[in-house]
Formats: sequence, structure tokens, C-alpha cells
Amino acid sequence: MSLGEKLKNLRLKEKRTMQAQSELCGVKLNTVFRWEHNITVPKEAVLKKIAEIHSVPLVWLTQDCDVKGSIKHDGIDQQLFNMINKLSDNQKYKLLGYMERIYVECPNCTK
Repeated sequence: MSLGEKLKNLRLKEKRTMQAQSELCGVKLNTVFRWEHNITVPKEAVLKKIAEIHSVPLVWLTQDCDVKGSIKHDGIDQQLFNMINKLSDNQKYKLLGYMERIYVECPNCTK
């Protein structure tokens, strides 16, 4: 699934219009249209914001997608994503906090 398809599916799942999505992301309506039709990709900061808005891991958005400035993530386990998606918002934030600390404390993770 392309990044554009993922973005569109997330938006539709929450019954949000492109206009509402554009306002949440701080971009123009045309920009959301271009993302969803794979004409352009969001900047990294906007991708992070979208992941936060929809409570999905950033890695899921960018996995198997060529996103400029982002690492192509291969082989992330769909089961793991499904399990994370079932967590409450509070549990997701705790998990992301733990993962962030591991990443920051891991000397090999920033290379």
C-alpha cells in the first residue's frame, strides 16, 4: 500500500474531510490531495504530526514507501502493528515513550 493510500484510509476511517485533515496538519487542501494521490509526500515533521493525530507508528506510515528523507522500513511485522493499534491511547503513549528512551540510549541506533 502506498503512502498516499495509507493517508487516505486513515482520514476516511475517522470520517474526516480533506479540508478538515488539511486544517489539522496546517497545510492547504490541495496539499492533502497531492499526498493522497502520491504526487508529493509530506515533510518529515508533518508525517510525525499525522502519525500522532491518527495514533499510528511513524514507521508504519513510511514502511515499504520511498519517502524522501525517511528510512525505508522493510519487514515490520503486521501483527505487531495490529497489537499496538488495539492499545488504549494512554498505553500507546507509554509504549512510544519506552521505545524513544531505548532509541536515545542505544549508541548504535543513531548511526
